[in-house]
Amino acid sequence: MATSGPDAASVSVNSTSDRSSSSSGASLRTAFLSVALTVVATSVLALGWPWDTVARATPLSWWMVAILAIVTDVLVFHLEFRRETYTFTFAEVLLVLGLFLASPVELIIGRIVGEVLVLVLKERQPPRKVVLNLAMFYAECVVLLAVYRALDGGPSITAPASWAVAVVAIVLAESVGFVTVAQVIRWHGGPFDPQDAEPERITRDLERLAKRWAAKPRT
Repeated sequence: MATSGPDAASVSVNSTSDRSSSSSGASLRTAFLSVALTVVATSVLALGWPWDTVARATPLSWWMVAILAIVTDVLVFHLEFRRETYTFTFAEVLLVLGLFLASPVELIIGRIVGEVLVLVLKERQPPRKVVLNLAMFYAECVVLLAVYRALDGGPSITAPASWAVAVVAIVLAESVGFVTVAQVIRWHGGPFDPQDAEPERITRDLERLAKRWAAKPRT
């Protein structure tokens, strides 16, 4: 039976108020997360851990890193699977080249500058999203450098041992972004299933796709 009159209006107002309060709380938590990421990353830098991470010779200056950041953000490809679209970028290329061929300062500044241009001019994101994304990218760079340094990664890009350490550093660095985005989605009430992002499931899904679309042998 439909409800009408003052009681129905009260329920509608209360529902709207609850949604507004929930949205305001999520925005506040998101802003706090941006500040927390920035403070923690800056604290790690203040300890001086990442500063001797790379070799003295650094062919990439900050503006070159900025260009790489823009290119890797623009060059994206989409994979449609199970009625869902997954977007992939080449951010790992930027992190690898920046790790070995740029100084820590050049890497951080270059990536931030490049991402600002993309987020503001291309994506046209609102300020709060820009701040969160920049804090996340900043933290990713610091984690990348700190982990690589902590694991005694070498300066040579041709050394297999350096590759292994770089992979670990990149995975942990990108985990910062994954956890950040997942948490913000939860706060804002968006659907998110952590199991869909498990490495094993992603690998299995891609293997199925590869088998499905693989060329059949000629007879």
